[in-house]
Amino acid sequence: IQLAQEYYSVGEWVSLEKLCKRVLSDKVFEGLMSTEHLICTFYAGSVEALLGQLRYEEALEAITHFKERESSNRLGLAYLYLLEGISYLQLSDGGKAYLPEAKHEG
Repeated sequence: IQLAQEYYSVGEWVSLEKLCKRVLSDKVFEGLMSTEHLICTFYAGSVEALLGQLRYEEALEAITHFKERESSNRLGLAYLYLLEGISYLQLSDGGKAYLPEAKHEG
């Protein structure tokens, strides 16, 4: 996670993308990330790397994929929705950015 944050902070988008893809595809790492917030860091990092490279349509595809994963937590999903909105705005298609219906627990 620290390496992903460092790549992000210095704008090393290609390195960040490679790191996140490796972590998300490696079965060894999968077992280490038993808590949802850890895996969401790499979901977000993958999308941030694509946005940093101005690859908005690919970012939208990744966001759709990550939102469907059971391992996404509420905070991670909220951040993915934010990145989705940014992607649509960059593509001059802001009308497609939306928030899902709120689900109230209680």
